[in-house]
Amino acid sequence: MLFTEKRRLLRSSMTGQVHIQPVWAGKTSTFLQIIIVFSILIGPETARWITVWPAISVAICWLTEFCAMVATFVYIYRGIRYIDVFGSTEKIIPEPFG
Repeated sequence: MLFTEKRRLLRSSMTGQVHIQPVWAGKTSTFLQIIIVFSILIGPETARWITVWPAISVAICWLTEFCAMVATFVYIYRGIRYIDVFGSTEKIIPEPFG
């Protein structure tokens, strides 16, 4: 598997294209963000019938934040690994005044 990934990264560096695969936590976070907007829109009417609705909305917010943080760390980890494969950041990020 590692050989396949290095080959894919080498091919992408030669063509100048990088394919970033989505992370399940990012997809889940996006879905939960839509649910948050929906729950806020129906919140005032729903809170009359379901008294714990504000607590449910807060729980969804926390879960969304957790998924977004996990996705962020996974993307950072993958980015660091991508840079490590090519040896240094000088090939990717040029000096600003060099």
